Amino acid sequence: MRTHYLVILLILSTNWTYSNDGIYPFKLEIGEFYQSSELISNAEGDSTSVIFQIKSDFAEANEMISVLKGDTKTESQKITLQNRRILNKMLIDEHLYMLTMSDFQFSLVIMNSNLEFNVYPFFDLRVGLSTQIDSKILGKIEDDVVIMFSGRLYRFNVGLNSLTKIESESDFTQSFILSPNVQNIEIVGLVKERNSADAVYIQGKEMLLSRNKFVSFDENMVINNNQNLYFISSEKSSNQTFVQSIDFESFSALAAFWVNAPLRLLHFDVNDINPRMSYVVSQTDKYEFVISTINASNNLSEISRIELPSKMLFPRALMKSFDSYVVLFANGIVMLDSDGQIISVSTFNIKFPENEKLRLYDYGEHFIISSNSISVSFNFEENDLWLINRIIEGVKEYLVACLFIFTLIVFVQLYRHQRRLFREMIDLPGIGFMTFIDKNGRLILYNALASNILGITKVMPKKKYFEFYFKNESYKEIASLLKSSFESRSNLTERINIDIGTDSREWVCKTIVLRNIAGRFRGVFFTGVDITEQLQRKRISNWAQIAHDMQTNLSTIKLNAEQIECDNFPDIVKKKTRILHQVKLLIHRVRDIVTVGRSDKVDYSKHDINVICNEVLSEFDDTMFPNVTIENHSPSIMFYCDKAKIIRAIRNAIENSIKATDNRNGLIQINAMRKNANVEITIKDNGKGMTPETLAKMMIPYFTTGRKTGGSGIGTMIMQHVVELHGGKLEINSEIGVGTECRFIFPIIPPKTSIKLHERAE
Repeated sequence: MRTHYLVILLILSTNWTYSNDGIYPFKLEIGEFYQSSELISNAEGDSTSVIFQIKSDFAEANEMISVLKGDTKTESQKITLQNRRILNKMLIDEHLYMLTMSDFQFSLVIMNSNLEFNVYPFFDLRVGLSTQIDSKILGKIEDDVVIMFSGRLYRFNVGLNSLTKIESESDFTQSFILSPNVQNIEIVGLVKERNSADAVYIQGKEMLLSRNKFVSFDENMVINNNQNLYFISSEKSSNQTFVQSIDFESFSALAAFWVNAPLRLLHFDVNDINPRMSYVVSQTDKYEFVISTINASNNLSEISRIELPSKMLFPRALMKSFDSYVVLFANGIVMLDSDGQIISVSTFNIKFPENEKLRLYDYGEHFIISSNSISVSFNFEENDLWLINRIIEGVKEYLVACLFIFTLIVFVQLYRHQRRLFREMIDLPGIGFMTFIDKNGRLILYNALASNILGITKVMPKKKYFEFYFKNESYKEIASLLKSSFESRSNLTERINIDIGTDSREWVCKTIVLRNIAGRFRGVFFTGVDITEQLQRKRISNWAQIAHDMQTNLSTIKLNAEQIECDNFPDIVKKKTRILHQVKLLIHRVRDIVTVGRSDKVDYSKHDINVICNEVLSEFDDTMFPNVTIENHSPSIMFYCDKAKIIRAIRNAIENSIKATDNRNGLIQINAMRKNANVEITIKDNGKGMTPETLAKMMIPYFTTGRKTGGSGIGTMIMQHVVELHGGKLEINSEIGVGTECRFIFPIIPPKTSIKLHERAE
């Protein structure tokens, strides 16, 4: 048998033997992934159930809501709630109930599956600017929607459009609606005091007199059947939960006991006979799934206990899917049947946010796990070969010995072809910078990229000591890394900046010490991977996060400034105007930052360049730059473009010119002309200008000469980005002491004829 057939058989046999995901009757496959989305549906539905998808647009302070077809990403329709933030939501009778805030006005929005909605404002509910908003929809009792707002309970009658406050002596920290109602009790409210809480029973719009004090921690849950009330409480950092059983007739505690699991890893199945508790217990080196019942004596009685697979790490949540239990781990999901037997083990790498509550929506052959920011659907499939795989799992110890002997034979065969395979691998396209240096320090092998970077030509001597090829100052760090690896006989990794022409690139360089089967040193294998593009994407992501954080603060500053009443005080009016102008500019910059990481979609329509330039100039306040004159000499030229993006590019060019003039007798001139099939827009200033060295680096992402004054280099990136999207060209010319000229060249008609053009009059 040829060697490569042996290798393939070895790999297949090893995976078959050691992969134990296939030894269970069912398996899970990831269906759809919804990034930055929350899905809301019935807890247990079917293929016709309504699924609402909610996306928050932090940059524009909007909420986007759509209805999905089944659990696919296909949107049947969608709508945007403008300038309205959703504080809390709940699906009731296939209607989405949302508590919202707009300009500090609170409202209840009720939306059906056709995205038709009604808004019910709560004029009596208001908070100050610094007040933390705590609101929640608890559910519906008959025709009333029960709401908790800032520690107080309210019942809102939709038909009568009336909001009634439930009178109470103290503020509630949590409240729960009982189902079914027992002893005329509809709601239980908690008044928390350190590690205890008063449970207040409420019926209708009045608080009952009966109050009971119970043990209470950070997280609480109230569950009931027709006989008893169960008060469940747990500390966030604890691995234990305290359960208290309460008699409805006497409102007294029947029993109390500890469960060795946090609340997120505990599920309570309520019935009228013996309620069941299922939970995940953490032992020293393993996790166990336990099912227990609360017997007639209100004691905890264990039914079953099973050890979960050791490869599963850090359990996140325990949820119920029809008759099955779903245990979500950091690296996968374990499913168990109603008797606690494992029916599926699946591993994957999906990271749900740790501080967000998880919900499960079941649809029979698939289910959805959703948090506030990520939702994932999983398909439930039968594993036809699970019984065969389980038999193999039982005899794998014998297979391991056979595989060891088999592996030894294969490696002997592979060693004979090692050099040939090594030479073929080093020339694979797209593999990066690669060289091999033997035990004597001679450069033996190198790929085409290494040859180009090091400048190795055919006439240069071969197999010289490696430092001979790394004489350039830019490669001294690589030579130093190789020397350290030779001296220490160890693998090393380092990030190194390499200048290639005028371009500075960042590389991750790694040395791998090679040894033969006997362990003797054979040389060093050197690899270098260019990570410049990945770092740029990471920087863009960081900028977008900063922009998200700034958006809320800027909106608050703008709101406060607009509310200042100062018509009779001219000096204050002037300061107010400046504040609003500065906030407006900052909001533009924040949106510029977000734009860099957004999609490349261009919304073409017909516009006049003169009108666009005048609109840009209207954004600049003359009082902010008293020593700078901006003149628009552009004629009326019509061309197709994305107006918002063009404005963004021109504004950044003007801001760069203002900085270059240092606010001293500055003159900025805007001109435009039609040349062939293009329109050319120039922004020229009489600033300090740039040296040829600085000008050569202007197109490098994030390059800036104004780090000390807060420059980020993102303005030029935005200009380049807009030009590239329009199929145009950006030219920058500058001379020290004379000034700088920035020229945008855009095609009058977009180059892609397939783009649908929208005629629009200015």
